[in-house]
Amino acid sequence: MVIWIWVVGLALAFGAVYIGWSWKPEKRKPTPKPPLYEEKNHQEISPPIKPERFTRRIHPETNGLPRVAIVIDDLGYQKQLTLDFIELEFPLTLSFLPQAPFSKEMVQQAFQKGKETLLHLPMEPNGFPQINPGPKTLLTHMSDEEILNILKNDLDAFPQVSGVNNHMGSRFTEDRDKIALVLRMIKERKLFFLDSRTTPQTVILFVASQLGVKAVQRDIFIDNNLNEEAIILQLERLIRLAQERGFAVACGHPYPQTLRAIKAKIPELQDKVRLVPVSQLF
Repeated sequence: MVIWIWVVGLALAFGAVYIGWSWKPEKRKPTPKPPLYEEKNHQEISPPIKPERFTRRIHPETNGLPRVAIVIDDLGYQKQLTLDFIELEFPLTLSFLPQAPFSKEMVQQAFQKGKETLLHLPMEPNGFPQINPGPKTLLTHMSDEEILNILKNDLDAFPQVSGVNNHMGSRFTEDRDKIALVLRMIKERKLFFLDSRTTPQTVILFVASQLGVKAVQRDIFIDNNLNEEAIILQLERLIRLAQERGFAVACGHPYPQTLRAIKAKIPELQDKVRLVPVSQLF
């Protein structure tokens, strides 16, 4: 009996040691929070090789301060925050999603305040439809007629816009034929195109240069990191880039942190660069 108890006790002790050795607690993964704006999924990516090759219409300032354009994308969903950006006392460029509920009203208010406005055109991303830019997105499988109808309707609905930039579009902007289709209508409307640069394989500047369309690319996303100090650092990086090259373009999003960071940095921006709408880069 004693031997039996000893054997059982030994077995239990061995089992406990084995379990303790083999079991490892699963590392807890943070619950992912969906981004407020899908474009925040884009990572900062490298520019195309020698982008100046396709932007010969843009020249550095020969006199005075280098030029900087700051664009706020994804507008039209948050009315008060949109109004806060409209009220900023410098030439910010505001880009509105065509299907957002407050876009038409807010574009009109921005126009009355003298702000330059863009159409933030939804285009097919890699990963579609799991990643969805929203309704009336331009898709690569669409016919030319379908694409042109969507684009025409969007431009007709927002006659105040000076240009267009892509919302997402990492797949669409790699397709030369589809991009050429869009850019021809942009040229007909005497508008310009701002490439949000959501893929290193974008062909927008190349095709625009062939078609004679005014186009420029985004250099920096200022708020991929929503820490306010990180946004300020990106704005400082924007200043340095403009000083090195003569001009630079940044895109941000309608976040309170972005608004506060821009407000905090306005004095330095106005001291070191000339803030302009995107159209004044051409």
